Amino acid sequence: MLKLQLLGSLDLLDAGRDVSPVLRRPKSLALLAYLAAARPRGFHRRDTLLALFWPDLDQAHARNSLRQAVHSLRQVVGAETVVGRGEEELSVDRSRLWCDVTQFEEHLEAGESKSAVVLYRGALLSGFHIPGNEFEQWLDHERHYLAKRALAAALVLSKDAERSADFVAAAYWARRATEIGPYDESALRRLLRLLDHAGGRADAVREYEDFADRLALDLEVTPSPETRSLMETIRARVEPKMFVSAGELSSKPTLVANQGTASLMNTERAPASVRSVWSRSLGVFHAVLARVRASIRSIQRTKNAASSSERTGSSPTRT
Repeated sequence: MLKLQLLGSLDLLDAGRDVSPVLRRPKSLALLAYLAAARPRGFHRRDTLLALFWPDLDQAHARNSLRQAVHSLRQVVGAETVVGRGEEELSVDRSRLWCDVTQFEEHLEAGESKSAVVLYRGALLSGFHIPGNEFEQWLDHERHYLAKRALAAALVLSKDAERSADFVAAAYWARRATEIGPYDESALRRLLRLLDHAGGRADAVREYEDFADRLALDLEVTPSPETRSLMETIRARVEPKMFVSAGELSSKPTLVANQGTASLMNTERAPASVRSVWSRSLGVFHAVLARVRASIRSIQRTKNAASSSERTGSSPTRT
């Protein structure tokens, strides 16, 4: 049976034949991927395929290009794999072609969250691109849809493990959720709480700082006040908090003894105007700090690249 892997690294495998020519033809590969993964499953009209893959061609030339692409696919994967229904519809024979996208969704429908998350190795057709506005729009939509389902499944696994008091597994699946959704703050907050509960405050701080740097570099934003507040609570705590639930970590500040006097920094008791100024100032501080850290890391990467180039006797590329 042919195996088509679309989640993460792209691959087409068959133990009985050489199918590598398909991988060298982006348009044919994209057509096969669409027929295998597009929703709803089943047959797709040729007119839809023409608009997706050859939007700039007139009807006659677009149909000819589709015929050539189907012919080249059938030559490699077999005429029985890419099937037609009448003259206007195309699909794949799923008894001859296994696809990880369809298997992923079947696992979810069966309640097999762990199998689904394990199968989700990355974004749909990661790094793949062909010209064509309609296909790119479809691809962006499906990437978001599948990632959202994978993220939700990972969070379910984390919550289930937490309820079973398996906090190591709960933290593992929470970290997997942050890998699937690198900008998702709810997943990050769950991971921070679990790490803090396990006594891994340094790990929690590192995860938060990496997240803040990623937001600053990629999106030019800062973490939300809720996430910043959680991180401040974790940093300020003298000892790990008695764990109740990863979703119920108290945000109350901790009393700290200082030369025999208990001091408490509690902005909740301050006037509203003071709290507002404090919140804005703290947000600006975090934004500046994230940009500084991101700049330092960028400079360090540049230095490392330059050092590597000098060792190999070549000059670093300037952009």
